[in-house]
Amino acid sequence: MDTHAAPEQTQHHAIACGPPIRQLFRDVIADRLPDRMPLQAAMLFGSEIDPDWDDRAFLAEFYNEILHQDTCQPTTADGLVLLVALAVDDRIPARHRFQAVDLLFRSATVAERHLAETWPATPQHADPDSEARARNAV
Repeated sequence: MDTHAAPEQTQHHAIACGPPIRQLFRDVIADRLPDRMPLQAAMLFGSEIDPDWDDRAFLAEFYNEILHQDTCQPTTADGLVLLVALAVDDRIPARHRFQAVDLLFRSATVAERHLAETWPATPQHADPDSEARARNAV
């Protein structure tokens, strides 16, 4: 019996860190944006972890924090810098880089897409100022 073996990661430690993709995103954002942390970065660096998060659930909530239900909020444009950092870093798996690029595109085109979907009416939850800021941020 090897008494010097490294201890296995406990379930408590795994829950404390969150899902693996959260840790990877956190590492990339910390490296790429050490001085600029938008509000949405709290999901990466905050101490509160949902014990039910797996990679899929975390990603859904993280992306929803940036582009909430496909609508721009006043903080959407600030959060897009997180997506840019993730999209260009080779440590992020290709599928997740593509998702970041897709969300950047959706953020930049939300006003046009909503107008096309509701024409001739005005989109119900439109926020023209936030939509313009997001488009310009991309």
